[in-house]
Amino acid sequence: MEFDLSAETIQKDFNPEIGFLRRKNYTRYASELQLNPRPGFIPWINQMEIKPFELSYYLTEDKKKMESLFWEGRPLGFELKSGDFFEFNIQRTFDRLDESFEIIDDVYIPSGDYWYNQYEIQFESYGGRDFSMEADWNWGNFYTGKRNQLEFYVDWNLNKHVNISADWERNSIQLTDAKFITDEVGGRIEYEFSSKLYTSLFGQWNNEDD
Repeated sequence: MEFDLSAETIQKDFNPEIGFLRRKNYTRYASELQLNPRPGFIPWINQMEIKPFELSYYLTEDKKKMESLFWEGRPLGFELKSGDFFEFNIQRTFDRLDESFEIIDDVYIPSGDYWYNQYEIQFESYGGRDFSMEADWNWGNFYTGKRNQLEFYVDWNLNKHVNISADWERNSIQLTDAKFITDEVGGRIEYEFSSKLYTSLFGQWNNEDD
């Protein structure tokens, strides 16, 4: 079993000087409970992951008015003996918009209080293989309409030095007065230099300094 509980406050006039602060004038409470039984009677499952709740709750620090809330429950989640992972989540979200915002060119979400439900399925293959992938599907209500979100991520270890990864995300959104689709694509190539090369170069310089 895993249980977390936290609270934090950022006052209205706080100035971080350096660094990045996504929001201020808030108090945040967060908690999570997760159960991880190991059902020996199911031979192909290594561990279950059942999450009764994960909660993140924001209030304005000065007026104690609710800004946003996110709750997630996981009635089904498990890790296979192979290291692959599957989960199904139910989500409940509240967002208070004090002013309208432009979600895409010339499409605005009006100000107001929004409650909506979403559902999510995730699959992740074992990351220790030469080739691994992750797929996420999230669907349900979204502000004044509905959203269907798909995400795919692939990771390919060519050898012990070269890794190639790519990701794609599609959002299909239908609001009261607009319908649109967005696509985001990313990629990365990583090269890991040999530790022997590092030792031969920097170790030699260290010896010369001595």
